Amino acid sequence: MKPTSFFLSRSFFPSFLCLFLFSLSPPVEARVSHFTLLFTNDQLGQMEPSAPSNLPGNPVGGVSRRMALIDKIRQEVGPSSVFLVDGGNLFTGTALSDLTKGEVDCAAYKLMGYDAVVLGEHDFDEGEKALLGFEKDYKIHWISANAVMTGGQNFMQAYVLRSVPGLRIGIIGFS
Repeated sequence: MKPTSFFLSRSFFPSFLCLFLFSLSPPVEARVSHFTLLFTNDQLGQMEPSAPSNLPGNPVGGVSRRMALIDKIRQEVGPSSVFLVDGGNLFTGTALSDLTKGEVDCAAYKLMGYDAVVLGEHDFDEGEKALLGFEKDYKIHWISANAVMTGGQNFMQAYVLRSVPGLRIGIIGFS
């Protein structure tokens, strides 16, 4: 029976020593960070509010209403804590978007301060060259990990990284 008690005393001592040493080390401080993720999808050129048939006289949507809500949330939680992303399909669907070939949509997204826009199928309606021009002219971060050119290179950056207080956030786009 002696070996058992010897084994227990030997295994107990290193565990006790580790516990004792950890109790002497300074406490690890937990950091809590908060951020707000705002997500939109399928703009489809809808710049103006519309009145759905089930809510006559009560317009919904539209870029000006969206921007007012985004600004209100940024004021409430702090602008550096908001990450604004869109799931794509900005263009096509209304006369204004079609007449401006998506320029009005890109200008609105720049004003609203989107951090990233994932490529959608309608974002190619004006062609690849126009899309690359929108990215350059309006400084919109278009992302897509699976939109590739002939030869296998990514058509756009696959992800975007952004720092908010206490965090570094990454969004990967899949089209």
